[in-house]
Amino acid sequence: MMNDVFLRYPGGFERAVTFSYDDSDMSNIRLKELFDKYGAKCTFNLNSGFFTDEDFIGEHRYLKYSEAKKLFYNSGHEVAVHGYTHPFFDLLPDGMTAYEIVKDREILEELTKKPIHGMAFPNGPVNGDKAYPKHITDLLKSCGIYYARTTLRAEDFRLPEDWHRLKVTCHHTDPDLMELAKKFADTPVDRIPRLFYVWGHSFEFARNDSWDIMENLLLYLSKFNNIWYATNIEVYNYVSAYKSLQFDVKGTMAYNPSCMPVFVCKNGKTVKINPNETENLK
Repeated sequence: MMNDVFLRYPGGFERAVTFSYDDSDMSNIRLKELFDKYGAKCTFNLNSGFFTDEDFIGEHRYLKYSEAKKLFYNSGHEVAVHGYTHPFFDLLPDGMTAYEIVKDREILEELTKKPIHGMAFPNGPVNGDKAYPKHITDLLKSCGIYYARTTLRAEDFRLPEDWHRLKVTCHHTDPDLMELAKKFADTPVDRIPRLFYVWGHSFEFARNDSWDIMENLLLYLSKFNNIWYATNIEVYNYVSAYKSLQFDVKGTMAYNPSCMPVFVCKNGKTVKINPNETENLK
């Protein structure tokens, strides 16, 4: 008997898919419709400082506040921070960076009527290495940000180790998108659960008339009935609940102090541990 315990997603699933799309463009409307059509979930990272004025009449690139509220309130998708005015964080004094984060949080929390603790970095560091310095990621934590997505590609489908430098699997325009999707969905899972993470901008689909890229991806993934579709914050919260589990010294029992059920796998057996309950893992 081995004492290894592995995380399993809700329902005991071994695979999870999440999406992250940036900016406040009107094309988010069509993208959300696609996700809803296939039962997928997305995190929409919005710049509330770019919302179009409510009195504006005519075609407009960016959502109005009222349009964003209609689109995302109680939608099942996540709204997250992307910087109030989409600045380069590493060019700003820390106080201005904090303002960009907190101001965006404040407006988006009023829009969704939910606490917002996630974000995607706007632009990228001007040094070109795609990795923000530690003092900026520390600043995010003080602003109530639990995770922050970069555009760095992960080397595998493993869960992130650094949630404030969150890596992605790929951009939807990457040539190996479908190859990665098939590897993720087809290859048997050995112990460690998988996360497939796709990011981009909805305006890219509109600009390039490439909506078929997302439709084909979602159509392919929808063929599998063993995938957990989650927003970024749902993945973060679930992994946090898993990490909060309390085990006895022999690894035969686990207590769940969180508010959500958590699934684990031990010796090939999947066990559900309900909130405030202790389960036998023998």
